[in-house]
Amino acid sequence: MIPGQLLLICEPQDFSAGKAFVESVISGWTDGRPPYLRFIEPSELVDLEGEYATIDAAWYFVGPATSRANMYSTLDLLEPWHIPTLLTRPDERKAAGDSYTEGITIAPINADTETLQLVLQTSLCHGRMVRHLKLELAVTRRLQNGLQGQIDKLDEEMRMAAKIQRQFMPNRLPSLDGVNFDVLFRPAGYVSGDIYDVRQLDADHVGFYVADAVGHGVPAAFVTVLIKQRLLSQFVGNAEKQIVQPDEALAELNAVMLQNQTTSVQFATACYGTYNMRTRQLQLARAGHPAPLLFKSEQETTKLEPEGPLLGIFESENFDLLETTLDPGDRLVIYSDGFETAFGCAKKPLDGDYIGELSELRHGTPCDAVNKLRQRLDCQAGSLHQRDDLTALVVDIPRQAA
Repeated sequence: MIPGQLLLICEPQDFSAGKAFVESVISGWTDGRPPYLRFIEPSELVDLEGEYATIDAAWYFVGPATSRANMYSTLDLLEPWHIPTLLTRPDERKAAGDSYTEGITIAPINADTETLQLVLQTSLCHGRMVRHLKLELAVTRRLQNGLQGQIDKLDEEMRMAAKIQRQFMPNRLPSLDGVNFDVLFRPAGYVSGDIYDVRQLDADHVGFYVADAVGHGVPAAFVTVLIKQRLLSQFVGNAEKQIVQPDEALAELNAVMLQNQTTSVQFATACYGTYNMRTRQLQLARAGHPAPLLFKSEQETTKLEPEGPLLGIFESENFDLLETTLDPGDRLVIYSDGFETAFGCAKKPLDGDYIGELSELRHGTPCDAVNKLRQRLDCQAGSLHQRDDLTALVVDIPRQAA
């Protein structure tokens, strides 16, 4: 067996007695070569900070002149090093091999040599195992520090990506004569697969949409950038620019997404509408998106369900165009499918009551309604780790417009 390193700790005045006692134990060593013996004073332990990992065991020999306070302070220095330690002190009442505290074993001066050898051999064996564990722990910590550096770098990059994505969304929703807007937008992570926008297209028309790229994280966020570039920016004609109808805009977006497909399939849902503030006519098209809710009165809720497939799946798809007139006091809510799990629980993640929760958006001003919805979401179990991105866009036709 490879000899270990044994640290003998005692005051200078006790060195002779301590050295003689310990050498008497190891002189008849039978288990391979005896351990290397190294002497150190208690006051020098603080200088051993960088070397303690190479020590297999320690033997603290306490002389009759050593105070109990000094003994305790020396043991306190040894404790965080996790070195198996033998303790010899005057007038010992415990037997050899008894535990003083965790990691410290009693070695009375009057015990027989064979018993003390067994206690020391056991301590050295434990010390070797502890030393190997310390080396593995040191390597693990170095790897952890490197991994933490990569995580910190990734965290910084994802925060930057989230900041860039937010720049693709309106800083402030437009305030127009005859229509008001408000929105709840909550990504599930750094970046969102949801995107929304509201923009005045000409003197009479305003366009708005909510889109949801299937998936989460950066891949979904890239799809939202493509959607942002195409919707609400399409006009036809030369002398007089004409606004593209929502069904045609979704068909064009579908073709662009198919052209930009990578090796992994990327598809999305969307609901796109335009509103004529002069005639109060709403045009709406949908691409696999949850049906918007139209609140016509305090009791009546209508789902607007023009047909349309997912974007980015099939070529030459047709999208239905829904046309209706909004009256003063009407309110339209376009939302993403994250609300289907926002009010559920672990045992029942899909909860149909979310329609009832969204129906509460009919009450109060758009800002008050969105704030109340935000508060209800905050009260849900798991709200700090929501399952999906959440977006709800409120389009309100104020009663004053009459």
